Amino acid sequence: MQWGIGGVAAASLIAEVTGAVAGCLFVLRCYSFSVFSSLTQVLDKRPILHMLTVNRDLFIRTICLLTVLTTFTSIGARFGEVSLAANAILLQLHYLMAYMFDGVANAASIVVGRSVGARDRALFERVVRLDIVWSSVICLWLVCTLGLMKEPIIALFTSIPAVQAETLQLFGWIMLFPIAGFWGLQLHGMFSGATVARPIRQSMIIAMLVFLISCWLFVPLWGNNGLWLSFIVFTIARSMTLHLSYPALQRLFHDKERSIGA
Repeated sequence: MQWGIGGVAAASLIAEVTGAVAGCLFVLRCYSFSVFSSLTQVLDKRPILHMLTVNRDLFIRTICLLTVLTTFTSIGARFGEVSLAANAILLQLHYLMAYMFDGVANAASIVVGRSVGARDRALFERVVRLDIVWSSVICLWLVCTLGLMKEPIIALFTSIPAVQAETLQLFGWIMLFPIAGFWGLQLHGMFSGATVARPIRQSMIIAMLVFLISCWLFVPLWGNNGLWLSFIVFTIARSMTLHLSYPALQRLFHDKERSIGA
């Protein structure tokens, strides 16, 4: 509609409002408000405090992630317009791949929450096995697709030869992202579903610090390649720290089983 950048903002706003309205209509159609019949139950402070704690931890996690992405963009801008454009293309590919993994993670999150609520350890373990299988399949498919179709994919984003060449030169880094990040993204979904957000917060804080230190070490040595190396190291640190916290989910079932036995 020839609105320029303002049109992008208007389209984003329209999309958000449409999604909110559609969500409200879905709730009104599918759910009864009889769940609010007990005011005492609604105002029970324990679940409210737990919800606030979870939201606090996820908020801190989001601040850390935004700090990483903002720092990445800021440092990348120092290498000139071509590098900045190439980085933007690769970050868009990163977002697309992360959303694909999030689809599996969100599905796992729902079933993990169900298994925790029902104290069904067998269901939880089955979800974990299926999550590993399907996220691994997606990881393998993404790596192969990126490796075989790198030039056509880049051409979808830009027709500028200099930007295409720079993006192609950096493309190997984005091919490492699925391998480095798929397990961490799945664990994020599992912890979220179990409403155990502290490990998510802690892992992101540690990964952010690892990223900042890596930038300090590698960017002066290798420039934009050093920046991407730092981002991959950040992704690996996120996956590893969440993996080290995985026993917390298993202990959650152990504690529930022990409380039932008591």
